[in-house]
Amino acid sequence: MQRVFVLGAGVSHTAGLPLAQDLLGVVAEKSLTDAERSELHLFLEYLMPTFSTDDLNYPDVEEFLTLLDVAESYSRSAPGKLEFPRRRLSKLRRIFLNRLSEYLWSGHKNLAKDHPLRLFGVALNPGDVIITFNYDIIAEYCISQREGDLSWDYSPTREQICLLKPHGSIDWFYSDEVEADGKDFSELLTDLTQYSGWDFVPAIRGKMPVIVPPVASKLIESRDLQQIWNWVTDTLVEADEIYILGYSLPPADRLTRFVLRQCILTRNKVPPPCIVNPSGHLRSRFQEWISSDVRFVQQRFERWATVFHREEMLRRAEAEAS
Repeated sequence: MQRVFVLGAGVSHTAGLPLAQDLLGVVAEKSLTDAERSELHLFLEYLMPTFSTDDLNYPDVEEFLTLLDVAESYSRSAPGKLEFPRRRLSKLRRIFLNRLSEYLWSGHKNLAKDHPLRLFGVALNPGDVIITFNYDIIAEYCISQREGDLSWDYSPTREQICLLKPHGSIDWFYSDEVEADGKDFSELLTDLTQYSGWDFVPAIRGKMPVIVPPVASKLIESRDLQQIWNWVTDTLVEADEIYILGYSLPPADRLTRFVLRQCILTRNKVPPPCIVNPSGHLRSRFQEWISSDVRFVQQRFERWATVFHREEMLRRAEAEAS
């Protein structure tokens, strides 16, 4: 039986990281210099007339990255002088992704063995697939800290746990970003290289991680991202059980919404996807955008993961006894 677990920002939130709607503001206020923050504010005021430096009403981080992507695309062919030309936008992107990455590297630290995230990792079986839209490395850490010889990989296999990250990761880089420091990195798929370590180090400072906004144009720019999205589609269609955990299906993430909808239509399996989220109002969003048949469990991830772990441990004990 193949189980697929789709993780959103609500899962990483249990480790102390902000939700997606708060992440941009936290990084801006805590990690950017005054000059960098001023440049970010100018950009937000330029494209969002309602943004105010008094209210600091930052948008969702993926909405911001999408706006930045659209602005960069337009600047490539736009006639006349733009207030934010391509070079200025590229510099803003690099600075922000660097600061965002450095901030998120703390997410996996201080997770005790009995933390719900660690318990979730222990309860996974070979053949299970995790699809995470989070950029942090919490999922990797929790899987890697399991006792025993169970392994995992970034590609699907029935013998291992699989982790798919269609939006990228803070420890992924394009090869030309890191070729000078090859000894600290390992090859990942075709065009991507991964930093091998659990701590933020000078070797990756200043390098732009592979973090992509949820827009279709980014999907076709990398063979590796195309492959990951293909695996996402295949595993969702073939899954016997689908759990969507702490993911709010944000309006900015239209690509994921489209893929989920198409996969659910193609899947034709029971039970229907199980949505676990403490926000009851999201029930109607999933029913409207994905499927009217979804099972909605209004519960925090911490509670769900603890119960999931206990039931899995009981099942394993019964299997060993028999």
